[in-house]
Amino acid sequence: MKILMLGGTRFVGRHIVEECLRRGDDVTVLYRGRSPSPFAGLVRHVLTDRRAPTIEATTVLAEPWDGVIDTSAGDVDDLRPVLPLLGNVNQYILLSTCGVYRRASARHGLTERAPTIAADASHPVRASATRKLRCERYLRRRLDRINVTLLIARLGLVIGRYDDSARLAYWLEHALRGGDVLVPMDDRQPVQLIDASDVARFLRDAVNQQLAGIVNVAAPEPPPAPWSTRS
Repeated sequence: MKILMLGGTRFVGRHIVEECLRRGDDVTVLYRGRSPSPFAGLVRHVLTDRRAPTIEATTVLAEPWDGVIDTSAGDVDDLRPVLPLLGNVNQYILLSTCGVYRRASARHGLTERAPTIAADASHPVRASATRKLRCERYLRRRLDRINVTLLIARLGLVIGRYDDSARLAYWLEHALRGGDVLVPMDDRQPVQLIDASDVARFLRDAVNQQLAGIVNVAAPEPPPAPWSTRS
């Protein structure tokens, strides 16, 4: 398979590239260079700002691709310069977030049909998810016109190697110290953790299967296991 990664040097993207290489794919990584690539000599690198593509990036985007996996689009402005440059693409995969769902829906279990948040980029909590939601809608409109298969992968709580966010590690570190710990959600809410390597395998399989639509990517629903416990 010929795979174009938009991003791919950090956390989930890095796992995806590793999975593609494990399967013998021809991988090109188009990235800004803010994070050093661990794939020197293994993939083709194209250093560019996706909002102002270089001549090299423009040429690469126009090549035929079995799959374009976009790990770095955080705003519609990241998509506007890229989409018109794409040539023959079989499938486009956007990494999005389950944060686009309304919180009230989460209490009863989320499905892909759950209502999404009201778009508000100025809201301090919803801003990032709002921008992702706008990316989803923008891609659905544009790619439908040119008959490109689109898969929107809304990620849940992803953990694993290369995670530099400390999103989960922060809480685990405090829990290991003992005593009371403030938790980031209702202490009765079960948590579905999924390893980034499993995300990578699923997304790479999705290219083979030409999956389309919206899918929540999370671990199987666990038995009731609250965040807080008493010793």
